[in-house]
Amino acid sequence: TATKRADIVNFVKIAYTKQVNKAGLAKFQLPGNHPMVSQIADKWIVELWRRNADLGVPWYPDWAGLYREQDRAYKRTDEFVGSAVGNLEMLAWRHVLWPAGEANRSLFTAAKAETILKTLVTYNATAAATVANGRWEDGTWSDRTITVQADAAGGATLSLPCHGDNLLDVLSGICKIGVGGGDFDLVRTGGTTWEFRWYLGQRGVDRSSSVLFATEFGNMAEPWY
Repeated sequence: TATKRADIVNFVKIAYTKQVNKAGLAKFQLPGNHPMVSQIADKWIVELWRRNADLGVPWYPDWAGLYREQDRAYKRTDEFVGSAVGNLEMLAWRHVLWPAGEANRSLFTAAKAETILKTLVTYNATAAATVANGRWEDGTWSDRTITVQADAAGGATLSLPCHGDNLLDVLSGICKIGVGGGDFDLVRTGGTTWEFRWYLGQRGVDRSSSVLFATEFGNMAEPWY
């Protein structure tokens, strides 16, 4: 289970990036004497929530990931900068550790992209990632659980070898724009439980014809050309 530790609203500043099929990164600055500085620990779950009261947008989680490291600066006032990686980074902690050329483990032939992704995650990052099943070493977790959404065999038909490759790199490569025909994510469904999900087609809504970025609109600052 996961226990909520704190709501932090008195931060100095926050910056974060979200990337399709990549982990992304968040950094948050706190005063050096903030009580959370002495408590926060490696792999704590971090969520960044937003709202826009003026537009009637309620609170919603806009970014989620795991705390990994800190920077400390001792100036006139002490500063603490924490760094967190997105949930997908957990998949980068695993590799495709199956013998080269093993069908549907390290070599896929004329298989659907969704099936390939979900098979790779199942046998390298879930309870099925075991030596007993043929993997070179156990890839199971002692402090978290990753499950995989049911396979609907979506996306493009692909063939590829991936023996020894980094798991997240393989998944991202399959889903480069237009190649696999879909996107993926690792969604937290419980305290320390995440589910790997496939999304047919590109995620999100194309707003290129309705959203404009410009300094006079207040949604763009210090552009450099």
